Formats: sequence, C-alpha cells, structure tokens
Amino acid sequence: MLDLIIKALPIFLAIVPLFVWLDKAKRFTHRRKFYLERLTVVTEYIENYCGKDKEKIEKDCAAQALVCSEKVSYLEVDYVIKEYPQRFFIMIKKLVTARHMVDTTLDDGKIALTAKSSKQSYKKKRWVLVGCYFSSMIIIESNNLLVFFNE
Repeated sequence: MLDLIIKALPIFLAIVPLFVWLDKAKRFTHRRKFYLERLTVVTEYIENYCGKDKEKIEKDCAAQALVCSEKVSYLEVDYVIKEYPQRFFIMIKKLVTARHMVDTTLDDGKIALTAKSSKQSYKKKRWVLVGCYFSSMIIIESNNLLVFFNE
C-alpha cells in the first residue's frame, strides 16, 4: 500500500501545479466578469437615476439593486457617488455596516449624512465605563474580604 502511494506521489506532485494554475486563470476571468458587470450596473444607475426626477420608490429600488442591500436608499447612494466615486463599493459596505448610527438628511437639495451621537455623548459613555470598571474592582475586593472574614 505504501509502495503504491510512493509511486503515485511524483505524478500527483507534477499534476497539482497545473490544476492550481488553471484554477487561478478561472478565478481571474470570473473576477473580471464580476467587475465588468458592476461597471455596467453603476453606469446604468448614474445615467438613469442619479440626480433625476423619478419616483422615490423607483430610485430606491434601483439603488438597492445596485448595492445589493435593502438597508440603503437612493440618498446614500447618490451621496457616495458624488463624494467617494473612486471607492464607491468600499464606502457603501461601510455605510451599510454603520447604518444604525447614521441618518441621511436632505438640506436644500444637498444630501448630508449625520451621526446620531456626538463627541460629548462618547465622552460620557467612556466615563460611565471607567466608573463601572472601578466599581467592579471595589465589589471584587469587598467580596474577597467578606469571604476571608467568613471563614
């Protein structure tokens, strides 16, 4: 049995790099098709929906189809296209991740993203965490003393 494995090993080692090379070529062409399809979808969205007077529901559906997420509206997509065109999909991914922390407002035709929290609220939260940490230290130490005196 071991003899057969040793005989087959050189053949296997000679063929595996060929399969790896073919797999890399297939992945490259697949990735290329994916980015070309992305380009056509973005171009179609910009030509047909970005900044146009269409129904909001139609623009929302087109924006959600573009980014493949129902968590984003056309306001966010238009904002990211105008502000970050070179990193569109990266910024959309970050926006979807932070969606619960960001509000979209429309002021005089300009789209603005605003955070629900402020710097002051983060400072307050930090002080609350520090207070909880020190109070837990006091509780742990008093627990150790009570256990020691109880024995």
